[in-house]
Amino acid sequence: MTGFLAELFSLEGRVAVVTGGSSGIGEAMASALALAGAQVVIVARDPTRLSATCKSLRDAGCAVAWVSADLSDRAEIRRGASAAAAAFGEPDILVNCAGVNLRPALESLSEEHWDLMLAVNLNAPFLLGQRFGPAMASRGAEPVLVASAVGAE
Repeated sequence: MTGFLAELFSLEGRVAVVTGGSSGIGEAMASALALAGAQVVIVARDPTRLSATCKSLRDAGCAVAWVSADLSDRAEIRRGASAAAAAFGEPDILVNCAGVNLRPALESLSEEHWDLMLAVNLNAPFLLGQRFGPAMASRGAEPVLVASAVGAE
């Protein structure tokens, strides 16, 4: 992108954290932000996928880093947030794309799977928003949450 559009949509000098950024919508968001000039930290569970996604973006000339963290675990969320902020500084952009969408029949959904969905889909964005939100708000920014519907097939 060059000229007016590049200037209009430029994220040069911005730092973004994208959870779930090693696949699906999260990967597309991380790529779009990086290609628009943001320094992007991708947070997800799988180091192999994280590394591959970052390599692809680095090969395109983007500034990216990755943090492997299990967002179903509160201690991992805190560690991951600290590691993400250490990569390029406090984020201006937070996109919560990590999600769990288990879809068995309601009577087959275990309490453990329900707890996992709540932890990743609700607790992680809440805790990351608490961690990064105040500094972001002081700069006029707000977190973005991409969520999946919970339902039975």
